[in-house]
Amino acid sequence: MAEDGNAQLQFDRVEGTTTSAAAVACAACQRTVPDVYYEAVGKIFCAQCADAALATQTGGSRIARLVKALFLGSIAAAISAAVWYGIVKLTGYELGIVAIAVGIAVGMAVRFGSEGRGGWAYQLIAVLLTYLAIGASYVPLAMEGIREELTKESSAEVEGAEAEEPMNPEARELAVILGGVVFGLAYPVLQVMDGGFIGTLIVGFALFEAWRINKRRALAFNGPFRVDAPSPASAA
Repeated sequence: MAEDGNAQLQFDRVEGTTTSAAAVACAACQRTVPDVYYEAVGKIFCAQCADAALATQTGGSRIARLVKALFLGSIAAAISAAVWYGIVKLTGYELGIVAIAVGIAVGMAVRFGSEGRGGWAYQLIAVLLTYLAIGASYVPLAMEGIREELTKESSAEVEGAEAEEPMNPEARELAVILGGVVFGLAYPVLQVMDGGFIGTLIVGFALFEAWRINKRRALAFNGPFRVDAPSPASAA
């Protein structure tokens, strides 16, 4: 179905009937269809379930869904970044499966927030948040590296008895934070530019998963058909 009301059930007429009636069960509620049914993706749905499916694809506020998708996706991204950082810190290895899991987790969170609608807007949100989650996982590592370099430089200045005034603690920590954020978020791009094929492939696959999960899945209903009419799936 289209996202906002483009898909419509055909209530204006009932397809032709036959004299041989058979019990028809709804694929969604499993109850026997009393009179007419609709067909989608090779399955049969009663009128109530078809109406409910259509309502989930057309009702509600688009802005509310976007905000909800962004909020839940951001939470998933933050948690994923923390988990990946913890794994890298403990093991010393960047496990590709974790990056892919980040894309799946963020993608599913955005999908849930969008109420299963999908579409390019939610795909962009999922991809952006997945990238930020991957980049954010490197921020603490980058901060540690910058802090160590500044400490070495300070020690060298003391040993060399240089006259330059040392950086005050506040400015030093600000430099560490800003440098860590910039390098961490730029790391996936720098990895691509540096020719890191495996790392690029992993990040690309993680972004693809987030994109794929939030693809719009149109569900078109055909009908209504009478219970004693042949199913479109069987007729085919």
